[in-house]
Amino acid sequence: MKKTLLFILFSSISAFLISCSAPSIDFFPLAWFSFIPAFYYLEDKSNRHSLWFGFVMGTVINLHAFVWLIGTIKVFGGLPIVISIILYVLLSFIQGIRYGIFFWIYKKFNLRKNHFLITPILYAVLEFFIPMLFNWTIGNTQYLFYPFIQIVDIFGISFLSFIMVSFSYSLYILFKDRNRVPIFYITSLIIMTIIYGVVSIQIQKNKEAKSEKINIGVVQANIGIFEKRDSRQHRENTLKFYDSSLKLKEMGAELIVWPESSMVAPFQTDRKSLKGFVAPNLEIPVIFGGLTYQRGGGDIRGAKWYNTAIFVDKNEDILALYNKQYLLAFGEYMPFSETFPSLKKIIKMVGNITPGDEIVPFILNDRASFGIFICYEDIIESFGNKVAKHKPNIYLNLTNDAWFLESAAADLHKMIALFRTIEHRRYLIRATNTGRSAIIDSMGIIRKELPLYEKGEMNYLVPILNGDTFYEIFGKYTPYIELIILIFYFIKKGRLKISFLKKR
Repeated sequence: MKKTLLFILFSSISAFLISCSAPSIDFFPLAWFSFIPAFYYLEDKSNRHSLWFGFVMGTVINLHAFVWLIGTIKVFGGLPIVISIILYVLLSFIQGIRYGIFFWIYKKFNLRKNHFLITPILYAVLEFFIPMLFNWTIGNTQYLFYPFIQIVDIFGISFLSFIMVSFSYSLYILFKDRNRVPIFYITSLIIMTIIYGVVSIQIQKNKEAKSEKINIGVVQANIGIFEKRDSRQHRENTLKFYDSSLKLKEMGAELIVWPESSMVAPFQTDRKSLKGFVAPNLEIPVIFGGLTYQRGGGDIRGAKWYNTAIFVDKNEDILALYNKQYLLAFGEYMPFSETFPSLKKIIKMVGNITPGDEIVPFILNDRASFGIFICYEDIIESFGNKVAKHKPNIYLNLTNDAWFLESAAADLHKMIALFRTIEHRRYLIRATNTGRSAIIDSMGIIRKELPLYEKGEMNYLVPILNGDTFYEIFGKYTPYIELIILIFYFIKKGRLKISFLKKR
């Protein structure tokens, strides 16, 4: 009984130190010490014990961070509360697998007795290469520690996780072995990282001040999912967008952005104009989200449906369309439904959306190019790199976080998306249906924000930024370099060869 209680206690302490550093608690210093209880507890434990310890720790992290999933699954999935809880626990367990694998390898290969950098490198590699449905990292939790996170424009977010786990591990070595060498090196690295951050923030501020700017307005209409789908409220919902857009026009907005699925009525992809449907007589370009379709023949039932960002000029003529590429499982499509069509009946509000296959920059009057993200595409680092290849000056995210009700999900989404601004040194304009709409500058600092579940609008003079970052050229490969280091280290020590022979 005592052993079980200690197991639960230490795994939960490490888990809560991580999860409490993220929204909605946001006490980010906790994450720096999160692995110390785990390393201490596992000092004399077996490989199998370490594996299960990691699973439990990872599960508790996700149970705490994603508790809002219960309401989302119940309300929009139409499933009983018991089934919603079971699915939530199952997902939390699956997303905790990376921690189990990490601690198993740590014990299996006796990394405690090896170079102090190998353990944090291992964690950073697993964090990058083992995906999660809502992929956030320990490095993401530092989004309010502005001087520290600027190094992302060189080495990427994987480097932040490496530093943080290195700090935790070095403190553990200091307490356990009285060895000061690791903490000296890691502290020096942290100090240099912060100095770099302070300098780069000032450099970036100067660059923004000298850049040409464009006045961009954002509308947050605060329309619930069920309200949006109620045909009796379509006119009232459209007026909310239009009234806010008129206010933004008076504020001098040169471009207005509405969120994902703000236009309910679908239209065919080959349509050239939406005159009279979007914002009649507004006479300002608008970017907004809607549903489009492409006929597969004469029957609309065979059409392909897309979640689309639509760009219209001041005359409401369509300038460009971008179809969302990364679809949300169980929301926009049902996994394996082509093989098992009956699966679509499980979740009532599941969609039948087709993923897009092309990145389309939106160009405004040859002044600025916009990189578009729909929904959670802005939390996918690799997709951000693909968009960056088209050299956008500004990033736009159109999303509808109303699916997650009044929870920390919107803040978690914003926390992860924020790092795209530093990686590529571009502003990110987030237009959300129910919050949090935000203006995030090229240093990851939130300049303006609208609260959750409140109707509102905001505008901002956004700098039109150019140039590549070191991250785009080299830093995005940091996790692969870490992987190569890890492989060479194990080969040098003969551990991969020995493990293979033992299996034989």
